Amino acid sequence: MRAGGELRGSASDRRARKMKLLLKFGTGITCPCLLRIHPCCERQLSFGTLTVDRLIPGSAGGRYVWGNILPACIRCNERRRDKPLRHVMSSRRVKTLMARMEKAGAL
Repeated sequence: MRAGGELRGSASDRRARKMKLLLKFGTGITCPCLLRIHPCCERQLSFGTLTVDRLIPGSAGGRYVWGNILPACIRCNERRRDKPLRHVMSSRRVKTLMARMEKAGAL
């Protein structure tokens, strides 16, 4: 098993994931933060402000694969850490998030 940052892949892998998220969930230039759990959440993210969050956290065995990633702002991503979605969102918001990801072809 690879250690630390190597689990995320190479820099080009990470850039490609960000671009795919921008295209699938937004306009290709901007997309919304799908977590929106921080009170000061940036609603629209660009390539520079977008972070990749995993639905199943790494501590629970989640990987950086297409069905397990979503766009999030840095504040929401840091606030969530390695908690399951149900600990930071209502079940209604989790269902809405899953529906959006399914519509975008991410699940």
